[in-house]
Amino acid sequence: MFNFIKIKFYNLSKAKSQKAFALLYTALISSLLLSLAMSISVIVMKDIRLSSISRESQKAFYAADSAAECALYWSFRKDKFATSTAVTSGVICDDQDIADPTHELPGLDSDGVQGVGGTNLTKYRYEIDGKYCAVVFVYKNNTAPKTVIEARGYNTRCDSPSRIKLERAVRLQY
Repeated sequence: MFNFIKIKFYNLSKAKSQKAFALLYTALISSLLLSLAMSISVIVMKDIRLSSISRESQKAFYAADSAAECALYWSFRKDKFATSTAVTSGVICDDQDIADPTHELPGLDSDGVQGVGGTNLTKYRYEIDGKYCAVVFVYKNNTAPKTVIEARGYNTRCDSPSRIKLERAVRLQY
């Protein structure tokens, strides 16, 4: 008597298990992609930091090289670092009179002479382009090497309390 009604039953447990597997698979793939993206971002951040330090190191080296070249010029060509007399003016590096006694580094022992020369050791500093610092030591000896110029360059100003202050040095002997 009720032949016209056909009831069709679906297997609901099979459909639920397929949806759960798809959700689990999606979560697994998402976590793998997220960990891969985080790993790449950590590598990129380290590379950026390394290149930044390399750039700052290059600035410090160029400051030291510039200071050494200037001291070499005044020592070799003009003999301004002679041990017999001190020169209190006229030694110019980067438009700055380096014989000015205010350019001596605080914290270092003074060479005891205002200006440059007058002793076996002359120490001074100067700012390069108002951005970088250089500290120069000129040693005069009676034995070979007769002159040693050591220049230390910094990537910051001399009075800067920078968190990353790099030092590079250049030594010339003749």
